Amino acid sequence: MPLAREETVTQLSGVLTDLETAATVIAIIVGGIWSYLLFVRQRLRYPAANIAHEISTIGITEKHILVNVAASIENKGKVLLRLTSCFTRLQRIRPLDEDFSLIMESRGDLVEDGETEVDWPLLGVRDFCHEGGMIELEPGEKEELVADFVIGRDVRAIVAYTYVKNMTKPGREIGWSRTTIREVDLSGTKGDPPHVTETGKAESTSN
Repeated sequence: MPLAREETVTQLSGVLTDLETAATVIAIIVGGIWSYLLFVRQRLRYPAANIAHEISTIGITEKHILVNVAASIENKGKVLLRLTSCFTRLQRIRPLDEDFSLIMESRGDLVEDGETEVDWPLLGVRDFCHEGGMIELEPGEKEELVADFVIGRDVRAIVAYTYVKNMTKPGREIGWSRTTIREVDLSGTKGDPPHVTETGKAESTSN
């Protein structure tokens, strides 16, 4: 009898071990399926970014102003964000270009047919990923891209535009951008104007 009991205990122990192993395998499979659903169906495998602008202006000569545009890029996704194409562009709104004044008089609108924004005169472009350079951001990490522009004191209003391309969508011009419009108020001074800072935030996800 004792031998039979020992055999029974051994058999039960083996069955329990097999059940534990099976439960572990099932848990791994379920976990894998869940991870797949999260990354594929909820598109967590794609990056997401936040862009914020901080713009400062200061007079540097009687005829020139320094415009500093600090673009803060934050990785809001769950995967590594690679920046291989990113730039900040500065354009002039006022004084209004002479050609634009004529268009306004004739059409009353500066936005071309099929477009959604005005193509303002360019003051400068700063490329942060030139010559094949790359910036990598881990999830939750931030990077500040700073650009300086020297413009004339005649400029009264500007628009800053920062663009970051989504490299997970090859062949398509998809990414994240931030546009900030601001006045350049010198209050009629000939010396250095007061230091002015304006911030803006935008969040977008590219799918």
